[in-house]
Amino acid sequence: MRHYVFLRVFKKKCGWGGFEKMLLDYFERTDYSKVRITFVTNLDIHSERFRQKGLPVEVKLFPLDNPGNPYMPLRDRYHFLKSLKPDVVVLAQGAFVDFILPDFLAAFMVSRGRLYSLEVLGAPEPPVRSSRKFLGFIPGMGLWWYKRVLPCGLKGWLCRYNICNSHDVRNRLIDWYGYPKHKTVTIYHGVDLTAFTPDSEAKARLREQWGIGAANKVIISTARFSPEKCIDRLIDAFGELSDFTGVWLFLVGDGPLKNDLEKLAAQKRNAGRIVFAGFQERVVDFLRMSDIFALPSDIEGLSNAMMEAMAVGLIPVVTDVPGAGETIRNGVDGFIVERTSVAVCAGLKKALALPEGEALKMSSEARGSIQKKFNVENGAREALRALGIPHLPMPAM
Repeated sequence: MRHYVFLRVFKKKCGWGGFEKMLLDYFERTDYSKVRITFVTNLDIHSERFRQKGLPVEVKLFPLDNPGNPYMPLRDRYHFLKSLKPDVVVLAQGAFVDFILPDFLAAFMVSRGRLYSLEVLGAPEPPVRSSRKFLGFIPGMGLWWYKRVLPCGLKGWLCRYNICNSHDVRNRLIDWYGYPKHKTVTIYHGVDLTAFTPDSEAKARLREQWGIGAANKVIISTARFSPEKCIDRLIDAFGELSDFTGVWLFLVGDGPLKNDLEKLAAQKRNAGRIVFAGFQERVVDFLRMSDIFALPSDIEGLSNAMMEAMAVGLIPVVTDVPGAGETIRNGVDGFIVERTSVAVCAGLKKALALPEGEALKMSSEARGSIQKKFNVENGAREALRALGIPHLPMPAM
């Protein structure tokens, strides 16, 4: 039985997010009569989920300093991975620098080249290539630039496949870091379209529970409260909507910036209509009671939260992050705006100003876009095939 070892690290304490949901979707469709999976992490937020789903995935904590630590010797990385006796290693990169070249080298050696990476967040643009001049006129070679960029690019060459969740993520790796085109592929993930559906009765019931009238508009964001999600940008934008008395903002999530965001929200004139709903297991309930979904991030790959909201029929207002243009046709099934609070506010105003008929049409277009391209059943199984993991049969329709 082939043994797969997945590695996932967190640079800081985090909650359950879109990448965790994507991995869970993979594991739920795996045929465990043919493979064994060990999941190695430094922050175990997974064991209970696997147990609830009845998944025989073994979870181990890193006994050493986490991979991605530049000071951990290569031999320690190698011996740790070797002790797990993997046939295949999958480095699940939540960010481009979660794992560094020594991690890839150790995994490559231990797995005898059966190494894969999952890339779900747009890589940062490398520094501008330049070189100083010696004696004022002799050009240098810019070796510092190669020292910083080449190790990142070599990671891609060590893998059988680098599986990206959007073309934007793939293109950044190829164009900026020299990842090989034939080894770097896009496999869209998706949404459970049977679970994330519009429900007018649920919408009315949930609004009644929160004391929100049928004529009111609800803007929602479902995200981890961490710097790259830029929830402060959304709060500032919503603060400029204080004259829109029938509009509410629901922030569903948790994270290290929660206290700072609550203080910022308290300063707004419409603070009474900003609701911090906390982390919610059933996000779909809050999506169903909402009208507009806001994604104010600085960086994404292909936002799972955005796709879930669109599947429910919400009108998305999304910053121009990787993956947005592959999902949203600007002005047809949502709005793509620049990464500023002013632009986010302008996008929200456009969505709020839509006549009822146009809003219903855009809502229908948003759900239709997800139905056409982003079905979780297709995406998860395609990824498993790329990884060489046997998957369970498709459920009967």
